[in-house]
Amino acid sequence: MVKLLYFDCETTGLDPKSCAIVQLAGFVVIDGREVDRFDIKCRPWVGSQIEEKALEIQGRAKEEIMGYPDPKEAFTEFVELLNKYGEGGRLFFVGYNSKFDEEFLRAFLSRYSYQYGKSFWSPSLDVMALAAFHLMTKRHDLENFKLGTVAEYFGVKTEGALHDAFTDIDLTRKIMVKISSEIWG
Repeated sequence: MVKLLYFDCETTGLDPKSCAIVQLAGFVVIDGREVDRFDIKCRPWVGSQIEEKALEIQGRAKEEIMGYPDPKEAFTEFVELLNKYGEGGRLFFVGYNSKFDEEFLRAFLSRYSYQYGKSFWSPSLDVMALAAFHLMTKRHDLENFKLGTVAEYFGVKTEGALHDAFTDIDLTRKIMVKISSEIWG
């Protein structure tokens, strides 16, 4: 049984040690079939750094994120999801530039003494790296390797605003499906 957790998060900055997650979103896919999806918002933990540029990129205001539910509630909701699908083995963490999201998730979970390795296989599956390998001979045709650019190259329509965790992980999953079908039919 192959269990995948497609995951993306939006944060208050680039440093997982000092910045916080404000949105966790994704899909649980088991043996190629979507079995769950989530889109959890949470306010930053007290004392976290909030970079205006990060919020600007996401189209969020500080007042908005400060009105989100408590991060402990988000943690509890997310761990309940993990526990629901973690029985009988771990999940593969899948993301676009997965290291960024994985580091933030590790920091988020560790704030509540939850060990990341309890629920996830290592290493994570990085759709950006897979796309880079797959498009190696066509890389010169792409202006950059941002999620939206790669999605467009694969003919994946962008619905919703980029830099929304749910929109971004939906694009990531669609890119993964395209690459998988081209490689394995």
